[in-house]
Amino acid sequence: MVNSFIEREPTHPKESQAFARLQLLVDALNLHSLPDDVALDVNSIVDRVNASSSVDITRVRELQKAWLQVVALVRQRAGLTPRKYHSRQWMMLGMVVFGLSFGVAFSLSLGSFAFIGLGLPVGMAIGMAVGDDMDKKAAALGNQLDVE
Repeated sequence: MVNSFIEREPTHPKESQAFARLQLLVDALNLHSLPDDVALDVNSIVDRVNASSSVDITRVRELQKAWLQVVALVRQRAGLTPRKYHSRQWMMLGMVVFGLSFGVAFSLSLGSFAFIGLGLPVGMAIGMAVGDDMDKKAAALGNQLDVE
């Protein structure tokens, strides 16, 4: 069981939003059975955030960093991912891996490097398709958290 966050009076407009997002993640984790070592590590992140006395934008950054740390930890050690996690990751990878390759191919075949940007949308589409397929597989296996 993962501990809950202690809500404080927000000192920055984005703090409430970041806190709510992090609390939704913890609630979604509590619906799954996590291994004890993963739950302890997530609880240590929660305790660190609860013990923090930072304010304003520093608090918002701390909440966002905690969200990223919890997602990375749970993905690596428990195999759970948020919705659209793979789509977002593969969109970027598709642009870099496939998009630049297609862009260079277009540029060389058309004889002008002004067309190198044509490959980026193609790579983005390929990456999103691959990521969407991986998200569907994760949802079918029950390895997807009900948060974004």
